Amino acid sequence: MAVTNSIRASIRKRRNGFFRRARLHIQHNERRYSSIYAPARTYPNIGISRKYLRIQVRNRGKEVATNCEARLIVIRTIAQQSPAIEEVILGWEGTVGNVNKNIQRTQFIDPKSRQLLHIVFSDSTFPTIQVDPPNPIHAVISSKATLDSFINPRIIEHGFVPGQFIVKITVTSENANCHEYFKIDVNNQWDKLSMKKLSWLEKRKLNDDS
Repeated sequence: MAVTNSIRASIRKRRNGFFRRARLHIQHNERRYSSIYAPARTYPNIGISRKYLRIQVRNRGKEVATNCEARLIVIRTIAQQSPAIEEVILGWEGTVGNVNKNIQRTQFIDPKSRQLLHIVFSDSTFPTIQVDPPNPIHAVISSKATLDSFINPRIIEHGFVPGQFIVKITVTSENANCHEYFKIDVNNQWDKLSMKKLSWLEKRKLNDDS
């Protein structure tokens, strides 16, 4: 009987620990909530317009997710040119709500709350920036460096030409992690940039082909 009670107590402890820990989840619904996930903004003072693709990272657990960091890597493309294959650290939306006030690492995500994370953005001036090779770049990965720069940002390594790209986004913290796959459509027009989360079947096919 004592052994049985001990086993039951151990099971309850593990179960309670699972539900109490931080649990990260990626949310995205660009079609229904474009103002959250795909806002377009014009900056009249510097004569540019941008569209930002974002996701929300939600903590469904009961503990704070600490030292959160997010990375993106391009895993497949049908375009002729794609960004460098190494992982890129993404920028979180700043607490003041301005896109150019970004932080590279958010220190925590409280239980039952969420943080906005930048993924990719387009810029009306990108096609005019000279790059090598000379294929015009229309969007870039949303690292802190590219988000914070409005004049000739370094876009060669992290730039997208028009086409479709599949990316993997991984969010890690000291006590939780999650990942998700997205298809990004880069258009010749800056305001047509879009992204959607892969379905279960699409992810299965992706894994089968890899």
